[in-house]
Amino acid sequence: MARHLAVLLSAILLAACAEGGADAPVSQAPASQVLTAANPFPALEAEAVLAKGFQAIWEFSLEEIDVAAFALEGAKGLGSLDPNLVAANDKGRYVVRLGDETVFAAPLPGPSDPRGWARLTIEGLIAARAKSPPLLEADPEQVYQAVFDAALARFDLHSRYAGAQETQRLKAKRDGLGEAGAGLVPTVGMVLGDQIASIKIVGFNQQTAANLEAKLKEAQAVLGRSWKGLILDLRGNPGGLLEQAVKSADLFLGPGRIAAARGRHPLSSLNHDAAEGDLAQGIAMVVLVDGRTASSAEVLAAALQDRGRAVILGSTTYGKGLVQTVIELPNGGEIDLSWSRLLAPSGYALQGLGVLPNVCTSATAKHAGLAGLESGAAGGDFAQWRTVGLGSKAARARLRAICPPDSQGGEAESLALRLLSDRALYAKALAPTGASLALRP
Repeated sequence: MARHLAVLLSAILLAACAEGGADAPVSQAPASQVLTAANPFPALEAEAVLAKGFQAIWEFSLEEIDVAAFALEGAKGLGSLDPNLVAANDKGRYVVRLGDETVFAAPLPGPSDPRGWARLTIEGLIAARAKSPPLLEADPEQVYQAVFDAALARFDLHSRYAGAQETQRLKAKRDGLGEAGAGLVPTVGMVLGDQIASIKIVGFNQQTAANLEAKLKEAQAVLGRSWKGLILDLRGNPGGLLEQAVKSADLFLGPGRIAAARGRHPLSSLNHDAAEGDLAQGIAMVVLVDGRTASSAEVLAAALQDRGRAVILGSTTYGKGLVQTVIELPNGGEIDLSWSRLLAPSGYALQGLGVLPNVCTSATAKHAGLAGLESGAAGGDFAQWRTVGLGSKAARARLRAICPPDSQGGEAESLALRLLSDRALYAKALAPTGASLALRP
């Protein structure tokens, strides 16, 4: 959840021209004053938007960010509106140039002054607008997009800015609504066989866990004592609401860890634990994943695997293990900001690694299919997977190559059915990741 930050706005008139002291903006010609007067820019409103964005990023980001470096990178982004514009730190002064001409110069704000950097960015923009037709024509939304896009691209590729119109679309998507908010999109489907229930989850919206619970109860009612196995298909599932993935995992697990989130800000670190009993009553379970299984879907798969509740079958998953908090801005836009990493019950970080399946069906894997169970390498692979360092990018890449991410076809279903029909084979597949794990705090 986004935490609203209080932004104190300073009522400062941003001068279009000035003379005198070394710290004053560079003088501008009277003709350019006519340009800005003809197309005024909402300076105070823009300052408020940038100030709240800069403050939130500085306070909540997953990695500590230097405000000066971040804001200066954002100011450089204005060059996307006018390629002649250059913003730079010139010997302790913030300088804006258009071609060879310096149109603005002022002292740099302090290293911990997001609001000061927001004000300076807008002052420099106002001065440049006086001499730049492209900047003069740019509306405030284009300015916000240019600044935040440039800054986030430099420091956090997984965070993004959305304008007011796009924010409404993203809110509907997070809530699981269809076009124009036309109701929740179904995310859970089920097919019942003689003894096997196959459930597919395509995403996680506000009703996913409740719908999954209803399907499990339906399977129990229809199949009764003949119910022998469950296939949970998470292939192609891009994720969605984390709380719904946690609630979904809770339907299959007894008390204990489901996932943990760890970040720099105290509010970003949380433990997600199971409380409910196993609604499927311990029935053998195979979870299908592929290279497109991501985010919240990976949380569900990792929890079921680490707790020894299910065999994971398919390829290594996407490896999207970041939690974003939504920063609401005064213009109606938002910043989707990475502020914590997701950890599996055994403690490994999902980001950049993903979930390694018990049974690999990747076409390029060295040990693929059920024959891979005979190789004896699985236990060592999982031990390395759960202990590799977050900063060991090369080691993490080598581990992902054990069962390279790819899309999964019909072979996965047939292998899942075979596992569910052979208790000894199922137990062998489950063994390397069984329930004997000591859950980390």
